[in-house]
Amino acid sequence: MDSNVDPDEISLLDLLVTAAESWKLLIFGPIAAGLVGLGVAFSLPSTYVSTAVLSLPEDSFNNAIAQAVASSDDFLLGVAQSAGRLQESNAQSEVAERVRELRAQIQVTVNRKSRLLTVSVTAPTPEQAQALNQKLVDALLAESKPTGSRLQRLQTELANAEASAKGYQAAQAAVTRWLAKPLPGNTTEAFVQALVALQANNENTENRIFRIKESIAGLDQSVVVQQPDRPLQPTSPKRSLIAVLTALAAGFALLLYVFIRQALRQSAQDPESARKLQAIKQAFAGRRSTSAAG
Repeated sequence: MDSNVDPDEISLLDLLVTAAESWKLLIFGPIAAGLVGLGVAFSLPSTYVSTAVLSLPEDSFNNAIAQAVASSDDFLLGVAQSAGRLQESNAQSEVAERVRELRAQIQVTVNRKSRLLTVSVTAPTPEQAQALNQKLVDALLAESKPTGSRLQRLQTELANAEASAKGYQAAQAAVTRWLAKPLPGNTTEAFVQALVALQANNENTENRIFRIKESIAGLDQSVVVQQPDRPLQPTSPKRSLIAVLTALAAGFALLLYVFIRQALRQSAQDPESARKLQAIKQAFAGRRSTSAAG
């Protein structure tokens, strides 16, 4: 009957017996390690993330520009100043370091489907995360208002567009007056086509005027879909995950230790295996003595 027993089944049973003999170590060891990991996780500093969502018009201050602006040194320098992170006594190196720290706290992303801009800010407390995110959103809106040469260019474009609109409107009025009179031949059809073209051009010009005025006015709070929120729970460290992973790692290490210890015990009972183990010990002992002599 013994010859019909599968050797693999016997090996599995041996492993189960070995694990059963050390069940206390394999159960309470990971639990203790998990508790230690949980304690270490609670000692780590917490971080909170505040999120705001904006829907920006493509023609005035689109999402791609907003992403680039939010990562520029000049923009971050202004945010750092408004947040009170800089003082007049700060050296240039300190200013650069504050800007780098601020850049690490900020993340600006765009959803390609919804075209919504998400602004996330990380800070040690919920209040700091929300306040800094509000500063960032306000700075983005303020940055959308043109100044200097850009403002002058837009004002020139607006004046030209308004002049064109007045010209189209005057031409429409003249054509309308002509259509009110009896016209010979196919002249009426030509005037109607001209009137339709003038109306289309005037409509396009009016739309252009509206967009230019929007660009000059900049953005306001109406584009903020979600105001910067105050996070309730920290995003890191993930204490429960740290505890679970620590317990799993400890359990695996203890299980490996139990099997290795049992294998060494069985090898010590076999003369051939015992001789090999002794040779390994002598080799390590000789290496240690050589290292000490060196």
